[in-house]
Amino acid sequence: PAEQLSGGTREQLFLAIRLAMVKAFAKHGVELPMVLDDVTVNFDVERSQAAVDTLMEFVKDGQQVLVFTSHIHFAEMFQKRGIEPIWLPARDRVTGLPEDRLAG
Repeated sequence: PAEQLSGGTREQLFLAIRLAMVKAFAKHGVELPMVLDDVTVNFDVERSQAAVDTLMEFVKDGQQVLVFTSHIHFAEMFQKRGIEPIWLPARDRVTGLPEDRLAG
Protein backbone atom coordinates (compact mmCIF):
# COMPACT_ATOMS: atom_id res chain seq x y z
CA PRO A 1 0.00 0.00 0.00
CA ALA A 2 1.10 3.56 -0.74
CA GLU A 3 0.68 4.45 2.93
CA GLN A 4 3.63 2.21 3.78
CA LEU A 5 6.01 4.08 1.45
CA SER A 6 8.14 7.00 2.58
CA GLY A 7 6.82 10.46 1.68
CA GLY A 8 9.31 10.97 -1.15
CA THR A 9 8.76 7.49 -2.61
CA ARG A 10 4.99 7.93 -2.41
CA GLU A 11 5.24 11.25 -4.27
CA GLN A 12 7.41 9.58 -6.92
CA LEU A 13 4.73 6.93 -7.35
CA PHE A 14 2.01 9.57 -7.71
CA LEU A 15 4.09 11.50 -10.27
CA ALA A 16 4.57 8.30 -12.27
CA ILE A 17 0.83 7.63 -12.16
CA ARG A 18 0.09 11.19 -13.36
CA LEU A 19 2.54 10.81 -16.24
CA ALA A 20 0.99 7.47 -17.21
CA MET A 21 -2.54 8.91 -17.06
CA VAL A 22 -1.65 11.86 -19.28
CA LYS A 23 -0.08 9.48 -21.83
CA ALA A 24 -3.14 7.21 -21.70
CA PHE A 25 -5.46 10.17 -22.31
CA ALA A 26 -3.26 11.32 -25.21
CA LYS A 27 -3.57 7.91 -26.86
CA HIS A 28 -7.33 8.48 -26.89
CA GLY A 29 -7.03 11.96 -28.39
CA VAL A 30 -7.38 13.90 -25.15
CA GLU A 31 -4.50 16.33 -24.79
CA LEU A 32 -4.13 17.85 -21.35
CA PRO A 33 -1.48 20.22 -20.04
CA MET A 34 0.33 18.92 -17.00
CA VAL A 35 0.58 21.37 -14.10
CA LEU A 36 2.97 20.46 -11.30
CA ASP A 37 3.46 22.46 -8.11
CA ASP A 38 6.55 21.66 -6.02
CA VAL A 39 6.25 18.07 -7.15
CA THR A 40 9.77 17.20 -5.91
CA VAL A 41 9.63 18.98 -2.56
CA ASN A 42 10.29 15.70 -0.71
CA PHE A 43 12.78 14.27 -3.23
CA ASP A 44 16.51 14.18 -2.63
CA VAL A 45 18.76 15.89 -5.20
CA GLU A 46 19.39 12.71 -7.21
CA ARG A 47 15.68 11.93 -7.50
CA SER A 48 14.87 15.56 -8.32
CA GLN A 49 17.37 15.44 -11.18
CA ALA A 50 15.85 12.19 -12.40
CA ALA A 51 12.39 13.80 -12.28
CA VAL A 52 13.64 16.75 -14.34
CA ASP A 53 15.16 14.36 -16.90
CA THR A 54 11.90 12.40 -17.06
CA LEU A 55 9.84 15.57 -17.53
CA MET A 56 12.23 16.76 -20.25
CA GLU A 57 11.70 13.46 -22.10
CA PHE A 58 7.96 13.82 -21.63
CA VAL A 59 8.06 17.28 -23.23
CA LYS A 60 9.99 15.91 -26.23
CA ASP A 61 6.88 13.87 -27.05
CA GLY A 62 4.88 17.11 -27.33
CA GLN A 63 3.45 17.20 -23.83
CA GLN A 64 2.94 20.65 -22.32
CA VAL A 65 4.26 20.77 -18.76
CA LEU A 66 4.08 23.74 -16.40
CA VAL A 67 6.25 23.41 -13.31
CA PHE A 68 5.82 25.75 -10.36
CA THR A 69 8.30 25.77 -7.50
CA SER A 70 9.48 27.92 -4.66
CA HIS A 71 12.79 26.03 -4.61
CA ILE A 72 15.47 27.82 -6.60
CA HIS A 73 17.66 24.72 -6.86
CA PHE A 74 14.86 22.87 -8.65
CA ALA A 75 14.30 25.71 -11.13
CA GLU A 76 18.05 25.80 -11.73
CA MET A 77 18.00 22.11 -12.67
CA PHE A 78 15.76 23.02 -15.60
CA GLN A 79 17.88 26.06 -16.38
CA LYS A 80 21.01 23.87 -16.64
CA ARG A 81 19.15 21.80 -19.24
CA GLY A 82 18.34 24.83 -21.39
CA ILE A 83 14.90 25.69 -20.03
CA GLU A 84 14.86 29.30 -18.85
CA PRO A 85 12.61 29.70 -15.81
CA ILE A 86 10.17 32.57 -15.58
CA TRP A 87 11.05 34.21 -12.29
CA LEU A 88 8.13 35.89 -10.57
CA PRO A 89 8.90 39.09 -8.68
CA ALA A 90 9.85 38.69 -5.05
CA ARG A 91 7.29 39.90 -2.57
CA ASP A 92 7.83 41.60 0.73
CA ARG A 93 6.48 39.30 3.46
CA VAL A 94 4.91 42.20 5.38
CA THR A 95 3.31 44.37 2.68
CA GLY A 96 2.83 41.74 -0.02
CA LEU A 97 4.15 44.24 -2.59
CA PRO A 98 6.98 43.37 -5.00
CA GLU A 99 10.30 44.33 -3.42
CA ASP A 100 11.23 46.58 -6.36
CA ARG A 101 8.11 48.65 -5.68
CA LEU A 102 8.90 49.39 -2.06
CA ALA A 103 10.03 52.95 -1.22
CA GLY A 104 13.33 53.58 0.53
